[in-house]
Amino acid sequence: MKSTFITILLCLITFGKSFSQVSLSGHVSDATSGEMLPGVHVYIQEINKGTATDAKGYFQLDNLPQCPLTIRFSYIGYKTEYYKDTCTTTHEQVNISLHPTIIRQEEVVISAGFSNTQHQNAIQIDFMDNQEAFLQGTSSLNQILTDLPGVDMISKSPGVSQPTIRGLSGSNILVLNNGVRLENFQFSVNHPFMIDEYGNERVEVIKGPASLLYGSDAIGGVINVIKELPAPVNSLKTDFHGRYFSNTQGINSSVGIKSSTNKWHWGIRGSYKNHADYMDGNGDYVPNSRFNSQSMRLFTGLTKSFGTLKLAYDYHKYRLGMTVNPVLALIRERGRNTERWYQNLDNHLITSRNILFLGGMKTELNLGLQVNHRQLIKDPKETMPLVNTTMTTFNYEVKGYHTLIQNLQLISGIQGMYRNNTNNDGENKILPDANLSDIAGFTLLQYKVINNLNLQGGIRYDFRHLDVPLQERGHHSHGEAGHTEEEEHIEMNRNFNNFSGSCGLTWQVTTALLIRSNLASAFRAPNLAELTQAGVHAGRHEEGNPDLIPQRSYEADLSLHIHTHHISFDLSGFRNQINHFIYLSPTGEVENNLPVYQYQQENATLTGGEAGIHYHPAQTSWLHLKATGSYNVAQQENNEHLPFIAPFRGKTELMLKAHKWHTWNDLFFKSEWQVSADQDNPSPFETYTPGYYLINLGFGATRKWKKTTLSWQIAVRNLLNRQYIDHLSTLKPLGMLNPGRDITAGINVSF
Repeated sequence: MKSTFITILLCLITFGKSFSQVSLSGHVSDATSGEMLPGVHVYIQEINKGTATDAKGYFQLDNLPQCPLTIRFSYIGYKTEYYKDTCTTTHEQVNISLHPTIIRQEEVVISAGFSNTQHQNAIQIDFMDNQEAFLQGTSSLNQILTDLPGVDMISKSPGVSQPTIRGLSGSNILVLNNGVRLENFQFSVNHPFMIDEYGNERVEVIKGPASLLYGSDAIGGVINVIKELPAPVNSLKTDFHGRYFSNTQGINSSVGIKSSTNKWHWGIRGSYKNHADYMDGNGDYVPNSRFNSQSMRLFTGLTKSFGTLKLAYDYHKYRLGMTVNPVLALIRERGRNTERWYQNLDNHLITSRNILFLGGMKTELNLGLQVNHRQLIKDPKETMPLVNTTMTTFNYEVKGYHTLIQNLQLISGIQGMYRNNTNNDGENKILPDANLSDIAGFTLLQYKVINNLNLQGGIRYDFRHLDVPLQERGHHSHGEAGHTEEEEHIEMNRNFNNFSGSCGLTWQVTTALLIRSNLASAFRAPNLAELTQAGVHAGRHEEGNPDLIPQRSYEADLSLHIHTHHISFDLSGFRNQINHFIYLSPTGEVENNLPVYQYQQENATLTGGEAGIHYHPAQTSWLHLKATGSYNVAQQENNEHLPFIAPFRGKTELMLKAHKWHTWNDLFFKSEWQVSADQDNPSPFETYTPGYYLINLGFGATRKWKKTTLSWQIAVRNLLNRQYIDHLSTLKPLGMLNPGRDITAGINVSF
């Protein structure tokens, strides 16, 4: 098989030499003054290749494929422009003028499939770039994403958290790293997705069913973490990121080096985090909320006229303290070393993402292999960990992009996955040994009816096979005194299959007003944990339900977007009806002095929406005002509420910003007020949570010396050191508060 792969690769490279090569060059200027702009980023998304304009505003890109390309011209303080190159000639001369802007205009988003700006997509996609992430002053990617309305976080500590999108989390949403879905036992709120905020260009969030492009587990949405861009052609770039957090006495750091030639690019990055137990608003430490992690990222790629071949390797190692009942009597002082009741996690991810231009048609071939090793260690002195499980997953995807007729585009493809779950030596086997395989085919169409009206629609078919060979159920504690129960076994062989589909439109009513709507239906097959789980987990005895059937979602979305030079306004609403919704619920029984929870099903409805406004007065170039809000209601058919649903969240921000002040650039000061309303609609096994408000501050600036850029920031979160408990905190049953005041000092250097 290895020799066959090498032969195919060599053939593709040889075949590519017969393609005509295209070059692109030109100048970029200021549309108002006519002055040439140095340092403008020129980037081609289809082949992941870019450069920057020189001191005279000139750029040149060679060795391009002879097929349609979208070239992005971006520069801080200016509206991003896009140029569609049909590549009908071997050398294209392009001169672009950029218009100064105060409020960020529409951007091309990757997660929708087509190379569209957000205004052309029928589904709601929000995004946050790495510069915005730096301004948040938080210690994890999940915390950063909560700045987006409709995105929240179920949290045990700053190191143990899971994102939610419009009230759905865990196996109802997907997290993608470099285009590959992460598989790391995400069925539990105590299992964080293993990815950090460093080495990324930006993060895109799809709100609502995205199963058409990403599979049945994307019934609630997708978080797509997009890798950093290669260095500009013929350059070497180095960067350093460092932060200190007063609350956890924590350090986050990352160092990256990358380089590109006209054909090759490569990069390497290492990151490190170390945090002690966090302090609450009373000045008390929360035992065993400490965490540390290390990560390494490597990538390389080849760009030729026939396309691009890219290979990447990501390694993440986490040691996460678990604040659970047994640990409260064991830990008597604050610390940072994980010694008892901690998760020891390793995740290896190899991805190969390839784009080929054959006969003018774009084809993607994407492969991913990940190995996730999870251990729960109660005491290192014991011979075996409590849990010791390895999950190995192989993903594959082939997609073709076609232009059928003018203004009618088509994406069609095949996706698949094979996953193996194996228990190693451990006291408990929460999940059985099992094999799972998925295969799916999908088609997505986009038709530009007229200049201001786009239609999108598609259909997908998924097939899943789950095989659990005959084995002993893993929740017994044989050998303990008083255990006389009979041995139990488990075996399962089930198939799940169904269709998903969506249709929607975007209507540019005027240059300032856009309306977007979408209807989608998706299904999600029950996962291994929901069907077979058996054992003590998260301080309770959890049982799977082998009789579960797939969920079916019907969602309608409607949004309105207004954009002028000085104001941006967004309003969106949704209704998501999920039949046979799967959730974990107490049975009323007790086993070994622990409550028994089992997965159940009930029809449920989630309704809500988000709103946001960004206002920049015309007379004050230094003033920005922002406000966002989100609200969800989630009920079962019997009128009981679903768990882990955030109440109304609101946020207002005042920012003072000077693009130039003496020798500093982008000097800013911001004041932020966050409010969370009372959650007086808890689920049957939750309790009422009072609301709270927080005040955050931040200020910083950037300075440039020739090819070196220095950015610094000071941020204060929970300025008033308020004592509060968030409704989505898993420490609420223990009566433990959320973090108190946290002062963060951060620095970024690139050269």
